Order: sequence, then structure tokens, then C-alpha cells
Amino acid sequence: MIEQSIDKLTNATKLTFCKYFEVPRDFNVVDLNHLFPLQKITRLSIKCHRFSFEKLIQLLQFTSNAHTLKLDSLLLYRNNPDLIQQNRLTQLVSETNMITKVTINKEITLEKIQLLTAVFRRMENLTINLFKQDLEPIAHFLLSKPNNNTRYLSSLCITKQRNDLMITLKNLIESKRLLRDYILKLINRKLNTRTASDIVLTGTRVPCLQCSRQPHQILTDFRSFYYDTALSSTIPQLMALLEFDDPCKILFDSDVPYTPLPVVINVTKKLDSL
Repeated sequence: MIEQSIDKLTNATKLTFCKYFEVPRDFNVVDLNHLFPLQKITRLSIKCHRFSFEKLIQLLQFTSNAHTLKLDSLLLYRNNPDLIQQNRLTQLVSETNMITKVTINKEITLEKIQLLTAVFRRMENLTINLFKQDLEPIAHFLLSKPNNNTRYLSSLCITKQRNDLMITLKNLIESKRLLRDYILKLINRKLNTRTASDIVLTGTRVPCLQCSRQPHQILTDFRSFYYDTALSSTIPQLMALLEFDDPCKILFDSDVPYTPLPVVINVTKKLDSL
């Protein structure tokens, strides 16, 4: 029975530390790596409350193929973020990790955001929770250019359920001119910001959206986004691979931040033919 269980673990690609998992004081990632190859892990989910950032760094040195990270919170235990960044192992992990999608459930501060972006420099999608007073400094830091640590960031989701945050963020973006092309909307009472500059600059990638599961609303948002945003750019035709047999799959609710364009399709003709 034990041998069969270990055999199954060797094929695991997702590692989850459950909510009620008690992290032992002598917890050793090396021992965990002996149970099953952490190198195969692509998704990390840490729901327990006492998993420190230091232990996370130790874990990430063995999970270099992980692309998705979900945390309950970012625990520093009074450690200085600057000293953490100067740590040799932290610097190694920041160079080697492939994390592109990060979610943190509990409220986060600017100080922790700065540490997060320094370690996960390839991050494209970030979902966070925050207090209202922290919105402006965090948004200004994440969206300001140039910032080498956030150069790949294209999607920011704020899970705080307050409608006034959208107004505050919109005013900040426009007054400080933080973004040239962006999409700002409430989705299931979550505030989402996406940059649209990739379309204008390259014409080879299409930002995907997330919206309700209602087909009619999906098609409405899809039409509005591509007509108003993408087709208003200098690109003569915006192409995408669409699956109209199931509207709920059209570039929405995907774990992949961008949809590649393997074939040439005229989006406007497809939309008008619906």
C-alpha cells in the first residue's frame, strides 16, 4: 500500500499544504523532496497559516518548474524584507523560479508587494487583497514604469469587495498617467486591471478576459472589448482562434494569461456572423 501511494506521488504536479496543516519546527524541504520529485510540481498552493516566506523560498529552490503559486498570506515574522532579498538563496530562487501567476488571500502591504515582485520577476498575473489606504501606494508601485521587477505584469486583480476602489484606481491611473492602454472592470465584485499594450505593440497576442458564465454576457463583453479596444488600434485585423460552438470557452476564465494565434481569422466577420 505504501509503495503504491509513493508511486502515485511521483507523478504529482500539484502540491497543496492544507489549511489545518501544522508546520513542524524542524520542517525540512529536503525530506519532502525525498518523498516525491518536487521538480515535477507546476502548481503550489499553501493554505496553512504559519508557512513563512523563508520556508517558501526553501521550497521554491526545488520546484523550479512551478508556474502558479497560491498563498494564504505572506509571513515575514519581523524579518527585514531588504535582508531577505540579500539572502543568497533568495537571490538564487529569484533568478531560477518560473512563477507567472500569484494569488494571496489575506491583505498585503506595499513592503510585501515589493519583496514579492523582487522574487517573482516573471510574474504576469497577480491577485491580492488589501486595505483601502494601501491601494494607491501599491497600485502606483505596480503600474509605474520603468520597473524591471514588474515588466511582465499584465493583469492585476484586487479581491477586496468595495466598489469605491474602482473609482480610486481609475483616478490614480489617469492622474499619474500610469497606463496608456488598460481595461478596468468589476468581475464577480473583484476589481480587475489588464494592460492592452501587447496588442498595440506586437499584434501577436490577445489578452483574455474573465466574466460571467452566461453566454449572452460573454459575447457582449467579447464584442465590446475587441471592437472598442483592439480594433481601434493601428492593427488592420485582429486575429484569434475562437470556438463558437461553446461561447463559454472564448478566451475566458483561462489559466493561460494569453491565447496564441496559430491561425488567421477575421474577428469582425466571425462576430457579425453570430
